[in-house]
Amino acid sequence: MDGAADLYSVRVLGGGLHGLTSGPDDDHGADFSPDGKAIVFVRDADPGPNATEDLYSMRPSGAGLARLTRTNGIDEFKPRYFAGGILFSRGESSEGPAAYADVYTMRRNGTKLKSLVAGVGSAYVEDVSSDGHTLLFRPTRDSGRSGSARARRASSPSCRMARRPMASSPPTGAGSPPS
Repeated sequence: MDGAADLYSVRVLGGGLHGLTSGPDDDHGADFSPDGKAIVFVRDADPGPNATEDLYSMRPSGAGLARLTRTNGIDEFKPRYFAGGILFSRGESSEGPAAYADVYTMRRNGTKLKSLVAGVGSAYVEDVSSDGHTLLFRPTRDSGRSGSARARRASSPSCRMARRPMASSPPTGAGSPPS
């Protein structure tokens, strides 16, 4: 281990520790594809105040490393696979919470980048349903960013997400486990 944040895999029942990435870059925020054939993750190629975080993918063995995004002064974070590709948040580079972040989608190979959720301050991807069709995200409105929120419908029926108004309070029963 060289001091950078590298990615490792290990069998859940123990054993089989395997280094997937190594080097001076910080790698984090990894997610397995639903079929288990790929991993998407964030690489901070310049840890420090001038950091820019881009998305990469690789096979579970660590082979086949591919850069999916190339940005300057903008970060990508919280990548998650969904039925139509990869969802992630993209926002300005800054220490602490981003002043703005929107949710984007792209194909697994990094092509067909599209905005999905914008105008809510900062929209942080939290998770994707097991069927890959519903996104959970956390909006913040304290960024001072003006404009109205929008959610775009994806063009493919396999990755369509419905637009719903944001509730001002959690739904009844929120926060309590199902019975």
